[in-house]
Amino acid sequence: MTYAIQNGLREDGAALTLRGVVPRHKKGHIPAITKPADIGPLALAIDAYRSPIIRAALKLTMLTGLRPDVVAAVPWDEMNLKTAEWHVAAERMKMRHDHIVPLPKQAIAVSKELRAVMSNSELFQTPGFEVIRDVAVRRIRAGINLRVIRSGPGNTRDLWRSSKRDLRELRFSPADFEAGITTYLYDDTVAFISSRAEHYALSIQSAEFFAFECILFEVLWNTSTPDRSDKPA
Repeated sequence: MTYAIQNGLREDGAALTLRGVVPRHKKGHIPAITKPADIGPLALAIDAYRSPIIRAALKLTMLTGLRPDVVAAVPWDEMNLKTAEWHVAAERMKMRHDHIVPLPKQAIAVSKELRAVMSNSELFQTPGFEVIRDVAVRRIRAGINLRVIRSGPGNTRDLWRSSKRDLRELRFSPADFEAGITTYLYDDTVAFISSRAEHYALSIQSAEFFAFECILFEVLWNTSTPDRSDKPA
């Protein structure tokens, strides 16, 4: 009504009666878990969700109790993984008050993710088998999840397969895609390790560049073939 008066569509201030014109919304209960025995199946269903981004958002919603819209639009500077706290800004909260959420270790594990694109042809040469193995051990100990895309020849496909125990999810890139360098994406940093031909390493800390590289990674991830194995390696 206010809009109509301000735009010259109505002159009077009488209430606009829409009763009977607009169908009434039938209220009902929103489905919710009310029994402890139902939590396990819900967690398994979330863990099986195909999209890693939606899967992570669902897990954070379950673990923190925050509203879905708050979780979906979280900026990284609200999360402090060192103090295990999530500081939600007042303008993003329904009651417009700053809100601090303690993060359980499961939520921190969801938030800590390493993404990588690796070349099978360079896997054992640069940076080398021992280096990659040591990085994997430290990553697992730190509770950091890895999503990795491997490209090139299939002679290393039996190594470092998808493994829930090792917090690793592997996909194989399309046959016509060959990554000559290894790329790592973590936090707000992008790291490149070149092939043997040029032999260099480069690390760039930039939120904008990191976000751009993550978009490219997700495009390639969605066109890559999932590894169906779950054998620790």
